[in-house]
Amino acid sequence: GDVTGKTVIAIGPKTASMMRDNGIVPDITGNGTLEGCLKALAGQSR
Repeated sequence: GDVTGKTVIAIGPKTASMMRDNGIVPDITGNGTLEGCLKALAGQSR
């Protein structure tokens, strides 16, 4: 799908790596937990 203009989030480094391997670069990468991902997202919006 088209992710242009959207914030792309990877739950953790492994997911981010797979996304990059498939041509999608995440804007935010969490630590592998939902809590860590939400914290990374919250930090990005400040």
